[in-house]
Amino acid sequence: MQYPIKRLSLPAYHYDSVDLVHLDIVLAEDSRQNIIGIAAWEHRESRAGSKHLSLHGIYVDPLHHRQGIGSKLFRVVEEAVRKHGFNGLLLKAQQGSNGFFISQGMQRLRADDPLHQYANRFWKSAASIMISPD
Repeated sequence: MQYPIKRLSLPAYHYDSVDLVHLDIVLAEDSRQNIIGIAAWEHRESRAGSKHLSLHGIYVDPLHHRQGIGSKLFRVVEEAVRKHGFNGLLLKAQQGSNGFFISQGMQRLRADDPLHQYANRFWKSAASIMISPD
């Protein structure tokens, strides 16, 4: 089996056994069962008691970009938000992926909170997640 995606190809991005205890992961495979995409998330609770899903990332093999794979993985993540009754979905995105997450209906959060100074934070409330007709 080939692992052509960034998450699995760069050691700093590898998930280890500790990550797997805390993360939910879904894979996208091609017709030959090669992994071509991955989405990973965990359940979080804020200091105020609000529960949300924290998206660690969606990664798709560049050879498979613009084929709807990332959007399908994002739908799975949204389904997890609704299934577990979370308030929404939080993400810290890499600069190059901002456009994708904006196209999925996520809203950029301001970076003026001293505890959360990260330029590419996004939020999507559970109320704005549409139920898939499938």
